[in-house]
Amino acid sequence: MAYNFTSPNLSRVTRPHAALLDQDSGKNISGSAGIKDWIKSGMPSKKIVLGLSFFGYAWRLLNRENHDLNAPSRGPIGGGDGSMGYKKINEFCVRAPITFDADIVGNYCWLGTTWMNFDEYTIFTKVAYAKKNGFLGYFAWHVGVDDKWTLSQEASQAWEA
Repeated sequence: MAYNFTSPNLSRVTRPHAALLDQDSGKNISGSAGIKDWIKSGMPSKKIVLGLSFFGYAWRLLNRENHDLNAPSRGPIGGGDGSMGYKKINEFCVRAPITFDADIVGNYCWLGTTWMNFDEYTIFTKVAYAKKNGFLGYFAWHVGVDDKWTLSQEASQAWEA
């Protein structure tokens, strides 16, 4: 499960909830860091299944001008934990600039004081990473929030490539 590393309820700064690579050197809050620990502990890579998120989180920014990673926030948008399925994120991001961060293999978008972190445009890279490293496969949580099977198809194409 290479997601849910953080959420708006756990952090008062915007953070990637499903980064493949480390954002902060030495903190090891990423899918690749967890995988390295499993392998180091004796788990064969051919028994690892990489978990992908087909959802994201929405934070409420303190300052609409400060909208990068680690921007101060007030917590989640709306009630609950701020989680949103890909379809809702996709609808929001049509109006918002999307930033892809190659350093972590993650992306986010913002509009006004709403900031969302999600995995569109990263699924192919993450599945290709799993295949390249000899993993058993991948799974997604949860496919019911995929929009027109876009993310599912992207994952399938990466595995077959």
